[in-house]
Amino acid sequence: MWRIPAVNVEFAGREQIRAGIERLKTQLWEYLVQTTHPGTIQLDGDRASGRAYVLSFGRMRDGGSHLNYSVYHDRYQRTPDGWKFTERVDEVLYVDTTPLAGSPPPQSARVQPQMTIAADRHTGSAFPYADAAASHQHHRTDQCQHPGWARVEQRSDVASGCLGGSER
Repeated sequence: MWRIPAVNVEFAGREQIRAGIERLKTQLWEYLVQTTHPGTIQLDGDRASGRAYVLSFGRMRDGGSHLNYSVYHDRYQRTPDGWKFTERVDEVLYVDTTPLAGSPPPQSARVQPQMTIAADRHTGSAFPYADAAASHQHHRTDQCQHPGWARVEQRSDVASGCLGGSER
């Protein structure tokens, strides 16, 4: 379940969430930039609740602009396949609809993302992992360098690496 009370929207299940996001992308937004910042997670057996802080801004297809700060209030459930979201509520705390002064750069000026992530193979938690040499090469990393951790490289054109658990 994903609820956005500020705009009276509710999506239930993966298909509705996917369709809703696609509709927002094609019908509402010219572009949207969203950054989510870590918050807290409270464990309670096989259930958990958490929150994360979000900054979103973008330009709408009708020419309007939008900047908001919000908090995601999340609920999770442990399943045989790992932790899954059961609910996400987007609480909008601040909205600014004044025109944005900037614009996205042309496609040719955009940098392709390069990121190396380390994942704790016991908990599945993922964290950025500095490895400048690995982030500039196209190769599979089958040997993870830190005991108890797994390394995954993410490139726009290559996905490789290793994880813990059954994927290792």
